[in-house]
Amino acid sequence: MKILCVSDTTVQQLENAAHLRRRYSDVELIVSCGDLPSHYLEYLTSVLNVPLFYVRGNHDTGYSERPPGGDNLHMRLLKYRGITFYGIEGSLRYNMSAIQYSQGEMRGMTFQAMTRLLPRRLSRGYGVDVFVTHAPAKGIHDRDDLPHNGFKPFLRFMRWMKPRYMIHGHTHTWDNRDTVRTQYYNTCVMNINPVTVLEIDYPGGPRGGGGGGGGPGRGGRVGGPRRLAGVGWPGGGRAVCVSRGPPGGGGGGGGGAAAPRRLRSGGGPGGRGRGGGGRGGGPLPAGRRAPGPGVRFPPPRGRGGGGRPPFGGGGPARPGGPPVPARPRPPPRFLVCVACGWAAALRVVFSSPPLPSPPPRGFLPERPRRNCATIYEI
Repeated sequence: MKILCVSDTTVQQLENAAHLRRRYSDVELIVSCGDLPSHYLEYLTSVLNVPLFYVRGNHDTGYSERPPGGDNLHMRLLKYRGITFYGIEGSLRYNMSAIQYSQGEMRGMTFQAMTRLLPRRLSRGYGVDVFVTHAPAKGIHDRDDLPHNGFKPFLRFMRWMKPRYMIHGHTHTWDNRDTVRTQYYNTCVMNINPVTVLEIDYPGGPRGGGGGGGGPGRGGRVGGPRRLAGVGWPGGGRAVCVSRGPPGGGGGGGGGAAAPRRLRSGGGPGGRGRGGGGRGGGPLPAGRRAPGPGVRFPPPRGRGGGGRPPFGGGGPARPGGPPVPARPRPPPRFLVCVACGWAAALRVVFSSPPLPSPPPRGFLPERPRRNCATIYEI
């Protein structure tokens, strides 16, 4: 996906509609890093007919009265065509303007952002795809003067949340010798001022093609992790048919040409039901749900072949081979845990000794008497 990133400076060439359509016709999104007038951003979005995401810069105080026609990214997580964006506005405080923050205030905002993005960081390995700011991080593309100095909390955010890209503006790049792209741990930091086209690949790569065998496969994503390659699930090894073929034929597994050979799912020879498995692919993890037929795995072990719902068989891959009976489901574990917990609680309640009865009202326990003679002898 191509993203047109603009910031700080209005470019005269972008105000020409013919040049804009000819040069940036394949752009799918516009992202503004701040310090641009509203009418300029609205002109770009109207000519290219694409959405706009933006954060405010330290000079964008007029946005409160007339904001541009787009989505404000400040402290928000937005997703567009599979790519996630999170933004923080403003610069380091150097006067009494409204869109300026101290290091402590920015530390609080980044902590709030990390709290929100932590589940995505733990499940996917990165918190967000594109981190959009106006000011740079401390020591990366910033300047020594106070207005153009960077924020230290951005460094911790990139180390912990591992965004794929961080784009910012605020510092001008009149000199072509200035560094505008830096790799910081797992994050590519880019100064996009005044205009930059950022091309980001989708998290799963380009979309795959159809499958073989009994019917066309459901297009999966190629080049992603193992469980997303091929049809979306590597399903030939255990008679898993994600792509539904016609009744009586073997349903083939989908997958693009760019998928690894060991992850492709081929069409199976004449199975029963809704299709058989093929060679290739790998076993599915226990308890996974495939995106195709919507059945629960794991099926019985085998090399594929014809089968019956709900598990799709699992015997030898021969035409009309005898299916293996389905494995019985174990009892739900959470019910056993709940029953054991109640039994333990009742055992503690009824086996514990009774509590001592409280003393009657007005009763004072007897205190040990002091030896007054010994005290006065001193």
